Amino acid sequence: MRRLILTAALAMAVATPAAAQRTVDWNNKFLFYSDNTEFFNPYREGATWIGGRLWTELELGVTPKVAVHIGVTANHLAGDVSFAETRPLIALRYHTATSTGIIGTLITEDRHGLLEPMQVQQLDILAPIEYGTQWIEQRDRWRGEYYLNWRKLNTVTQREQFDMGLLLQGDATSWLRAKAQGLWVHRGGQLYRAGEPTANNMTMALGLIAHDTVGFLGESSLEAWFLGSSPGWFDSLPPGIDAQGHGALVRASILPFYNFRFTGVAWFGNGYAATEGDRNYSSIGRDGYYKKNRFYAEVGLNQVWRTHNGLTFENQFRFTKIDDIDTDALSWSKWEYGYRVIGKVPFNIHLWTEKSPE
Repeated sequence: MRRLILTAALAMAVATPAAAQRTVDWNNKFLFYSDNTEFFNPYREGATWIGGRLWTELELGVTPKVAVHIGVTANHLAGDVSFAETRPLIALRYHTATSTGIIGTLITEDRHGLLEPMQVQQLDILAPIEYGTQWIEQRDRWRGEYYLNWRKLNTVTQREQFDMGLLLQGDATSWLRAKAQGLWVHRGGQLYRAGEPTANNMTMALGLIAHDTVGFLGESSLEAWFLGSSPGWFDSLPPGIDAQGHGALVRASILPFYNFRFTGVAWFGNGYAATEGDRNYSSIGRDGYYKKNRFYAEVGLNQVWRTHNGLTFENQFRFTKIDDIDTDALSWSKWEYGYRVIGKVPFNIHLWTEKSPE
């Protein structure tokens, strides 16, 4: 029903007459990344990814509100024997000053803004391409987004798989914001079972964010979140484990000087588990490991440079503490660490504008 409503809305929008010149633009985006996580614990393994991704597409402006995007994205991982993993980019987009509707390749900046307990950070470089339907509404005091990301078809050899997200935020005052996030991950399909059971994992989050400029601390924020999960996706759970879980997340940041942002995170979990979430927040670990009551802490430093033409360069470094577990990363402490360097370079060219008739 949700897919039908969104498709009908987009079809009506496209059918709306609008007299204007047609245009063709060539849009390119380059992403260069080095991401390293020294996590070696019962929940998550460490890994290093270095590589680059290219998005290149033609934007065919049919009307002022409707455009077709068609192109390709290629990702190369350093050390991979293959040259690159490629995927198509194809989308129909409807856009106004406040609304954006999409059928095809979705807009996925920063994983739609989902919290890391719901979707692990590395997906923004390893799996940023999603296909489905999406609607984004941006108003003066509130923002909303719905998306459906279809990952797998239901065939003889596999069950269908998709995830559906809903994100809302509103500004109660100039310094207080409320947010809500929901993510449903589904595996199923009625045509073929493919030897896999139906599974659903649902996570939700409610949060309040206070933000302001505070003296020598600069741009500061304090967030408090409550999260809940229903980890039915996991095919087998240890005996006696309740399939429902929850957790509390507190996050703070300050920006005192030179774009250096200092952050801190504290997480208290109770049976929480998310299929796509960072396992450092999960009660369900690797190889059947399980711990109901969880603690996770993080302190970090982030610096971002931006230029007027859209180029960005980001450095991120963080220390993490997982429960009271000894670590191999820093053998003299109970802390692990991770870092990443990200460079984003846009390069867009206007190719053609239809001439108006005399």
